[in-house]
Amino acid sequence: MRIRVGAVGLRPALAVHATVALAGAGAEVVPLPATRSGDAPGSSSEPAGGATTAAVHLVLVDGAGPLDPASLGHAVDGAVPCVVVHLPGEQGPARALAAALSAAAVVELPAAADWLAARVAPGTPTGPGPAGGCGALVLVGATGGAGTSTLAIAAAAAGGDCLLVDADPASPGLDLPLGLTEVPGARWPAIPSSADPLDAASLRAALPTVGGLGLLTGTPPGPADARVPAVVAVGRRHFDHVVVDAGRALPGWLTPDDVVVVVAPATLAGVVGARRVLVGHAGGRAVLALRETPWLDPGAVAGELGVERLLVLPRLRGIAEATECGDLLGGRGGRALHRLGAQAWAVAA
Repeated sequence: MRIRVGAVGLRPALAVHATVALAGAGAEVVPLPATRSGDAPGSSSEPAGGATTAAVHLVLVDGAGPLDPASLGHAVDGAVPCVVVHLPGEQGPARALAAALSAAAVVELPAAADWLAARVAPGTPTGPGPAGGCGALVLVGATGGAGTSTLAIAAAAAGGDCLLVDADPASPGLDLPLGLTEVPGARWPAIPSSADPLDAASLRAALPTVGGLGLLTGTPPGPADARVPAVVAVGRRHFDHVVVDAGRALPGWLTPDDVVVVVAPATLAGVVGARRVLVGHAGGRAVLALRETPWLDPGAVAGELGVERLLVLPRLRGIAEATECGDLLGGRGGRALHRLGAQAWAVAA
């Protein structure tokens, strides 16, 4: 029996992305009726002949289209999982709509095409959760100097076969603390910006490495550039782990399998910054990584922010000096970072 996925109000670009993603999983996209804001009662924004909710396995709703959430009750009734989809740069209204609908997930297309296809593949549950490949560990700093890059390197070093992606526009390059500045290998300018999919074997072979860690750094592209989610998507499928240093901005290409780690000091500024990030990531899996201070208790801060997963960052001696010398993973400090990275994965699991 062919799998059918209902679509509510998808704009043409979203409809194309969804159709292409789902075709590989043997699924077809069919319209569901929905009343747009301003329509007369009983009118439908979809052509006659569309499916009913009872006839589909999953419902896709346009997260940034001109749909009135109040009009979606008959199309999104809770009996079938609902996923809110959106295009790059539209995560704000999409997450708000997802919260109003109690949606199972909110994802960006085409970055989450593989995730979407996996949710409707035969024998695969349509709700959120791991389905093929791995989720990414995405680190976001609540304030400047919170230690986001150091924790990202620690997690990547403890991740075995791991892809570390430097996506922080303000980063001087993660090859500096790792001592890889003179090591040949591909940096961001070498990553093609075409729509053709990246070849995983070529990417793996081209990157500079240290231990089992493959690093993509250099001057990262802008937040709307498709190269970042394209690289992360390859990492999810072809590496054991993926770690992304996202700097101070919550990326829009997150999937429900990803875990956001918000890094902050236990200060008032840190709490305010962490709340800003967490509000933008409402409903997603999150870890709060707090650097201890004499002023605020990390457990109390986590409770105030409503985060269950807490990682208390230890004070590591010699980290600044090792960073400047390009030997962050060497010596006793390197062993301590490996332990910290292993703790990060344990808390995120």
